[in-house]
Amino acid sequence: MSEAAPSSWRMRSGGFANIVTLVVMITAISTLVGSASAHLSQNYYSKTCPKLFPSVYSVLGGPNWKVKLGRRDAKTASLSAANSGVIPPPTSTLNNLITRFQARGLSTKDMVVLSDNNKLTSLVLKSL
Repeated sequence: MSEAAPSSWRMRSGGFANIVTLVVMITAISTLVGSASAHLSQNYYSKTCPKLFPSVYSVLGGPNWKVKLGRRDAKTASLSAANSGVIPPPTSTLNNLITRFQARGLSTKDMVVLSDNNKLTSLVLKSL
């Protein structure tokens, strides 16, 4: 009573299913490979987990020390003192910063610990 589908029709439907399967597999693989090779932005963790870094440093034994809260060195701000050359300007080169810190008896390691990591990274990249 019912006839079998013609062989040409069976091949086309089977071919279509194979093509759909192939497209789905390629899409899945490209998504996995793309997400695995994606790079995080430089500030990703500092924005998403701001309390992570102090915890990591304390657990791993990074540099830390207790300090008293509040400033004891100045009661007022002074534009002339800020521009006197003691504090390096934001346009300083890496060599300039190292020289300034060494003049105060601080090492390059001290400079890295006390300075903003993003600023130092950009200076190193500019000097290369």
